[in-house]
Amino acid sequence: MADFEQPYRATNLRERMVLSNVATDRGGMTYGGIARGRKPGEYWLGWAIVDAVLARSPDGGFFPTEAETAKLHEFHREFFRRYFWDDLNGSIIPDQEYADKLYDAAVNCSRTSVVGWLQSALNVANLGGTLWPDIVIDGQLGAKTADAIFASLKHPERRWLVFQVLETQQEYHYYRLALRDPSQEINLYGWYRHRIQHRTEPPRR
Repeated sequence: MADFEQPYRATNLRERMVLSNVATDRGGMTYGGIARGRKPGEYWLGWAIVDAVLARSPDGGFFPTEAETAKLHEFHREFFRRYFWDDLNGSIIPDQEYADKLYDAAVNCSRTSVVGWLQSALNVANLGGTLWPDIVIDGQLGAKTADAIFASLKHPERRWLVFQVLETQQEYHYYRLALRDPSQEINLYGWYRHRIQHRTEPPRR
């Protein structure tokens, strides 16, 4: 089964463990990808430390002590394990590459959306149900979805196709965000550059 630490570390490289407050970020102030203005980010325990650090920095600088940084990282890891990995049901995913992709997309989009995209991708890549059964598109990664993922591993070209369809839906999600809200256009390049990797050659038969 898949491991949490690998996708957690990889996603942190994209999010960066820093405090930011960008005007175009609809979630407001963020720390390491946790948005203060969005649930469940508003409940993150680390905000108390952030506020304490900011309060003693009149110039608005953010300079936590070594102990505060360690505590922020501890709270950060627990937050992402609980609200993304566990919520995704990542521990039952039978393939690490699937888990890495789903976790990163869930962090950047939403768990329900990403699992729904995966389920629809698995359904259109199974050759009419001859390779594995269709599954209900309910946004919940349960045993039947995990079984379909496992079945796709036996067919490298279909597994490749699942990833292409999944990322096509993710791309469309970003496109729609920017189309509906022009303030998000500034984020579009970064989303495509850092979140989309499907420009790959299919496996050899």
